Amino acid sequence: MREQVEGTSLWRRSGALRWTVRLLLIFVVAPATLWVTLDTINRRKVERKLQALRDAGQPVTMAELAPAPVPDDQNAAILYQQVIRVDFKDQHQSKDSLLEATGHNKLIVSEFGKDGSNAAQARAVLSDPAVISIFETLEEASLRPECVFPPRGGYRWVASLHLPRLRLAALWVSAKARLCTTEGDADEALRWIGVIFRMADHASQGATYNAQLNANALQASGLDQLERTLSEATPSAEATQNVLDRLERLDVMKWSDQALRGERAGGIDSYALFRHPSSGDDPVAKFVRDPKMSLLYWYRFGIFRPLYHADLSKYLTRMEELVRRSAQVPVVPEPPSTPRRRPPFGLKLDLMQAVDLLYTSRYLPRRRDIAIMENDLGRVAVALTLYKIEHGEYPATLGELQATLEWELPQDFFAGAPMTYQRRGEGFLIYSFGPDRDDDGGARQHVQSWTNCDLVWETKVP
Repeated sequence: MREQVEGTSLWRRSGALRWTVRLLLIFVVAPATLWVTLDTINRRKVERKLQALRDAGQPVTMAELAPAPVPDDQNAAILYQQVIRVDFKDQHQSKDSLLEATGHNKLIVSEFGKDGSNAAQARAVLSDPAVISIFETLEEASLRPECVFPPRGGYRWVASLHLPRLRLAALWVSAKARLCTTEGDADEALRWIGVIFRMADHASQGATYNAQLNANALQASGLDQLERTLSEATPSAEATQNVLDRLERLDVMKWSDQALRGERAGGIDSYALFRHPSSGDDPVAKFVRDPKMSLLYWYRFGIFRPLYHADLSKYLTRMEELVRRSAQVPVVPEPPSTPRRRPPFGLKLDLMQAVDLLYTSRYLPRRRDIAIMENDLGRVAVALTLYKIEHGEYPATLGELQATLEWELPQDFFAGAPMTYQRRGEGFLIYSFGPDRDDDGGARQHVQSWTNCDLVWETKVP
């Protein structure tokens, strides 16, 4: 009883003790409780969002996207690898591709392939038996149903090793098609253009943003050469129908859809890697150049775990919204960001850094829309060519063309109306308003932005 009285008396007598306890409650216990509560709330949000993805059958790690092995005789990657020569165990040990090793890359890609210059030298290179053998290997690879490269170093990053080399190989094949066109063999040119389209389909199987962009680039390379070929030569109806069938099988929407989901899974993996770096790996130093991103180091410490969960929850929310908006074609424009309030005392410290770092895939749906429209323009142009082969001239209107087809001509979804079609001399011009959604009279892109220009296909008959 005496001890209890003395204890109570001490609490009442000591103002310093009372203030110390109060300060501890205010500045230590309360913030710690709030911090733990914040972490619990955000962690549960993340768990619910990840579980919802699993319940919907969506991948939440790149390991879930890694393709199953396929038989060698069905795997195009086996043959592509013979040409591109990438060492997936150690990229520093990779050799130049067989095409680069010829020493004529500049001549074929930058000179002849770009503007048709130095045609005589290019003809000699492209007619070399060794180069023809490489082209035949690429063609054989393009005909195989699957394309599975080994997921060395993590499935997400394999694309950075082989896809640029596939793009280079496609530029060589495009130059081969250009040579066939100049020599008047339009059917042979369309054969090689078909190879490029099949290579684009293989490139798209990587299920990443990088794979999507490279597939779009291969597709664009084939379409550019196709436009040139149909302006300079008249192929047979059979060869023209074959390339039209190939274009109809290019499913750009599917490419984009799987790439978005792959990027989301890759982003989740990246957050985990920032939180728990593997032995000898420093993801912040390896992939981030902005000094502000050094704040990501804080993810590694338990005290900053609430920030990690808050960032991951925000990232998943943004990706969910992006997937929802991109389900429409053209993609619904991203809503303008809410202006940030001025920080107190001018202090500018944004800890949610990885969200913007990993949200680059927001540009993918727009590029997808352009690729879909370019493919649609190509399909209509090839259909117009078939019409001319059968009737001796191009139709006066798209309505006349539609009357001869068993499939519906695609619309210009950027304009919400049919594509703009004009007869020009013995040729024609057809175009879409493009992503700026206004009619620029068929002006081609001349700057990096997509303003004051259209998506154009023009066939000029000499």
